[in-house]
Amino acid sequence: MLKNSLARRVTLYASTAALLVGLFPATGAQAAQAADLPTLDSATATAFADQYFTADMLKEHGVPGAAFVVVKDGQVVLEKGYGYANVEAKTPVDPQKTVFRTASVSKVFTATGVMQLAEQGKIDLHTDINDYLDFEIKHLENQPITMHHLLTHTTGWQGIEPTPDQLSADPDQEYLLADHIKSKEPKVVRLPGTAMMYDNYASSLQGYIVERVSGQKFSAYMEKNVFSPLGMDRTSFRLTPEIRRQLATGYNADGSPITPYGLKPTDLPEGGLNATASDVGKFMNAHLNNGLLGDRRILSEATAKQMHRFQFGLHEKTPEMAYGFEASMYPQTNGQTVIGKGGDMPGFSSYMWLLPEQKSGAFVIYNTLNDSLRAELFSEFMNTFYPAPTLPDPNYLNTPKADLVPFEGTYRDLRMNALLYNIKATDPGTLSLRNDTFGVNMTLRQVEPLLFLAVENKGETAEGDAQTAPSLYISFAVDEDGNVTFAKSPGMGDLERVTPTLYPDVDPESPYAEFIYDLQNRGLIHGNPEGTFGPEDRVTRAEFAKLLAAALGHPGSKSPAAFADANASFAGEQIQALYELGLIKGTSATAFSPNADVSREEAATMIYRLWLLTGGKPLTAQVTGDTSPWASEAVQTIVALQFYGPDVLPENGVANYRSKQAMTRQEVAVLFSKMLNYKPQ
Repeated sequence: MLKNSLARRVTLYASTAALLVGLFPATGAQAAQAADLPTLDSATATAFADQYFTADMLKEHGVPGAAFVVVKDGQVVLEKGYGYANVEAKTPVDPQKTVFRTASVSKVFTATGVMQLAEQGKIDLHTDINDYLDFEIKHLENQPITMHHLLTHTTGWQGIEPTPDQLSADPDQEYLLADHIKSKEPKVVRLPGTAMMYDNYASSLQGYIVERVSGQKFSAYMEKNVFSPLGMDRTSFRLTPEIRRQLATGYNADGSPITPYGLKPTDLPEGGLNATASDVGKFMNAHLNNGLLGDRRILSEATAKQMHRFQFGLHEKTPEMAYGFEASMYPQTNGQTVIGKGGDMPGFSSYMWLLPEQKSGAFVIYNTLNDSLRAELFSEFMNTFYPAPTLPDPNYLNTPKADLVPFEGTYRDLRMNALLYNIKATDPGTLSLRNDTFGVNMTLRQVEPLLFLAVENKGETAEGDAQTAPSLYISFAVDEDGNVTFAKSPGMGDLERVTPTLYPDVDPESPYAEFIYDLQNRGLIHGNPEGTFGPEDRVTRAEFAKLLAAALGHPGSKSPAAFADANASFAGEQIQALYELGLIKGTSATAFSPNADVSREEAATMIYRLWLLTGGKPLTAQVTGDTSPWASEAVQTIVALQFYGPDVLPENGVANYRSKQAMTRQEVAVLFSKMLNYKPQ
C-alpha cells in the first residue's frame, strides 16, 4: 500500500472515485486449477463469511458496516450484512435494503450499457468516437480514439483526475453530464492503444456517448435497459428520495460521519452508482450466465463473452483490461481467470470479482474508504475456495547483467506523476524496482525476454529471515527499434520510461540539479525552446499556478474566470481551478496579477493551503527576516517541513527564508520536488 505521505495526499486529494488501489495486479495466465476444488455453496460461503466478518475484524479495519454477496452457477449462495449502516442509530446493514455508493464499480455497469448499443449496431467499437460527439477530440498523428480505447483505458490521454469540486454540498442540485464532459479537454500525449492508464474521464465519456446515441439521459437509459430488466429495484445513478432514505452513512477514517453529498455531474458514469449488495449480485449472475438472468437478457452471449475477455496488456501474462472489467487488483488469483472492479470514494469502498470459467463471483462493499479489508478478503476467498495448484519452479533466464542495461532507468506512472520508479540491473537475469517515496522494493527475475517475475522485498523478521510478498509478473514493451518504452506497473496501469534531457545551463554538480531533473522526470517542468532551463530566472504567479495544477493532475477549470486579468493568461484555466479549490487568492478582489513575480512567501502560502486541504496541520519553526503577517504560519510550516534548498541557510535553528524575494525556477524545483517526495518523520 502507499504510505501516508504528502506526495500521496497530493495525488489522492482529488480521488473521489478510484485512486486507492492495491499494490498488485493479476499474475496472468498460470497452470490450470486442480480438479478437486472445494465446494462453494450456501453452507460453506456462510461459514466462511461469518468467520471472516467478526466484530473484532471490522473494528481492526475501522469498518462500521459491510455487505457481502457470493454467487455460484446462477444462484445467490450468500448475501449478508455485518455491522452498522449507521453507527449512531445502530442501524444494521441489510444486503437487500441498505444502499451503498459503489464508486468505480459503476464503470462496469456503464460499459455494459455501451456494449448493449454496440451489439445493436448503434456503436462501432473501432470507429472514431468523434462520430458520436457534439464536440471534437483532437487526434495524435491522425490516429483516432475509439470506443475500444475508452473501454480499455488506452486512449493515450494525459490523466484527468476527479477533483474536489465534483462533490456537491447540495445533493438536490442538478449538474448535467454534458457540461462535465465539455469542461474537460483531454490531451493526447501518446498513440492510442500503446499503454493502459486508469481513466475516469474515459468512463464518463462512455456514458455521455450512451446518452447521445440512445437519445436518453444516461441514468434513464441504465434504469430502462439494465436495472429494470434485472429487477435491481434499489439501484440508481441518481440520489432519488428512496435511494437517499436507504443510503448507508459514510464514515471518515477517524470514525466521524460524512455529511451526505451529491456529485457533479448528477449522473456520473465513472463512479455515481448507488446500489444494494443484493442488486449487484443479480448483475453478477447475469454476467456469469453470459447476459441472462432467468428469462431476462441484457446482453447476447457473444457480447458478454467479449466483455469478459482480456483486451489489452503489455504481455499475454500481464493482462490489464477487458471491456469495463479489469484484471484482478490482487495477486492471489491462484491460476484462475479473474476479472473485477474496485471502487473508492469518500466514505465507501467496494470490490467485485468474477471467475467466468467457474461461474462464480463475490462482491463486498462497506461504508468507509479502506483498501485493506477487500484485499485481505479476496485473498482469503481465493485461498479457501480456489487454492493455488502446485507449480514447478519458474525457468529463470541467466541473461548477462550487461544485456539487461536497456531496461534500466526512471519510469513514470502514466496516471500519477508523483509515482516514479527506478529500475536497475543488479545480477544476471535480475532487476531491482524501487520507489522509495511509497516504499516499493522488488526483485525482478527474468523468465522471458520481456517478462519478469517480481517479488516484493519487505525487509527482515526479528530472526533475520527475509520477508517477501506474493509474486506477480512485470512486463515490458519495446518500440520498433527495440527500445524499452513501457513497463507494467506493480500497481494499476503502465509506466513510461523517461530519459532526462540535460540542460546545458544546469551544472550536474549543482545542489539544485537533482530536484530539477526529478520534476522533469515527472513531466512537470520543461526547458526553454532553445533547450536551456534558466535556473535563476524568476517565476511568475501564472507559471507557479500552472505547475501547481499540473502537480495535482488538475487540467484546469473552464468556469468563468474570477479574475479579469487571468482571462488572457496561458494559465487562466489553472488559475481558476486553484481559486475554486481555495489554494490561491488574488492581489485584489478582481485581479490575480499573473505576470507578476511570485514571492517566496506567496509560493509558501499556496503550498501551505494544499497542506491543510490534504489533512496537514500548522507547524512552527524559527524564521528570521521580514515575512508578512498573513504568510507567517505558511512560511513556518514550509520551513518546518524543510521544503527548501541551499537558498535557505538555517543558523542555530533559525532559517532565513527571504520571504519577500521573488522565487527562481531552481528554487521552485526544490519546493515541488521535496513536496512530492515528502515522507512523515
